[in-house]
Amino acid sequence: MRKTMRFLKLPRLFVKRLRSLDDDRIKKAVGLYLSFSERKAVLKRKKLFLKEIDEMIKEKGEGQVLY
Repeated sequence: MRKTMRFLKLPRLFVKRLRSLDDDRIKKAVGLYLSFSERKAVLKRKKLFLKEIDEMIKEKGEGQVLY
Protein backbone atom coordinates (compact mmCIF):
# COMPACT_ATOMS: atom_id res chain seq x y z
CA MET A 1 0.00 0.00 0.00
CA ARG A 2 1.41 3.37 -0.97
CA LYS A 3 1.69 6.17 1.50
CA THR A 4 -0.53 9.10 0.61
CA MET A 5 0.94 12.53 0.07
CA ARG A 6 -0.56 14.94 2.54
CA PHE A 7 -0.98 18.67 2.37
CA LEU A 8 0.41 20.65 5.25
CA LYS A 9 -2.52 23.06 5.49
CA LEU A 10 -5.74 23.62 3.59
CA PRO A 11 -8.12 26.57 3.36
CA ARG A 12 -11.14 26.04 5.60
CA LEU A 13 -13.44 27.36 2.84
CA PHE A 14 -12.06 24.82 0.35
CA VAL A 15 -12.84 21.93 2.72
CA LYS A 16 -16.31 23.32 3.44
CA ARG A 17 -17.10 23.56 -0.27
CA LEU A 18 -15.64 20.13 -0.95
CA ARG A 19 -17.90 18.64 1.73
CA SER A 20 -20.94 20.24 0.06
CA LEU A 21 -20.08 18.93 -3.42
CA ASP A 22 -22.71 16.53 -4.74
CA ASP A 23 -23.86 15.16 -8.08
CA ASP A 24 -26.30 18.02 -8.68
CA ARG A 25 -23.59 20.63 -8.17
CA ILE A 26 -21.24 18.79 -10.49
CA LYS A 27 -23.95 18.55 -13.16
CA LYS A 28 -24.62 22.29 -12.89
CA ALA A 29 -20.92 23.08 -13.25
CA VAL A 30 -20.00 20.72 -16.10
CA GLY A 31 -23.28 20.08 -17.88
CA LEU A 32 -22.94 17.24 -20.37
CA TYR A 33 -19.14 17.21 -20.34
CA LEU A 34 -19.03 14.42 -17.73
CA SER A 35 -21.08 11.25 -17.84
CA PHE A 36 -22.80 9.77 -14.79
CA SER A 37 -19.91 7.34 -14.22
CA GLU A 38 -17.37 10.17 -14.48
CA ARG A 39 -19.31 12.26 -11.96
CA LYS A 40 -19.48 9.22 -9.71
CA ALA A 41 -15.67 8.92 -9.97
CA VAL A 42 -15.30 12.58 -8.95
CA LEU A 43 -17.44 11.93 -5.87
CA LYS A 44 -15.39 8.85 -5.03
CA ARG A 45 -12.20 10.93 -5.14
CA LYS A 46 -13.92 13.55 -2.98
CA LYS A 47 -14.68 10.87 -0.39
CA LEU A 48 -11.05 9.68 -0.36
CA PHE A 49 -9.73 13.21 -0.08
CA LEU A 50 -12.06 14.07 2.79
CA LYS A 51 -11.09 10.87 4.58
CA GLU A 52 -7.46 11.94 4.45
CA ILE A 53 -8.30 15.48 5.60
CA ASP A 54 -10.34 14.13 8.52
CA GLU A 55 -7.45 11.84 9.50
CA MET A 56 -5.06 14.80 9.46
CA ILE A 57 -7.45 16.83 11.62
CA LYS A 58 -7.76 13.93 14.06
CA GLU A 59 -3.97 13.55 14.29
CA LYS A 60 -2.93 17.22 14.38
CA GLY A 61 -6.03 19.16 15.35
CA GLU A 62 -8.21 21.36 13.20
CA GLY A 63 -6.19 24.52 13.89
CA GLN A 64 -3.03 22.90 12.55
CA VAL A 65 -4.65 21.65 9.35
CA LEU A 66 -7.17 24.32 8.33
CA TYR A 67 -6.63 28.03 7.92
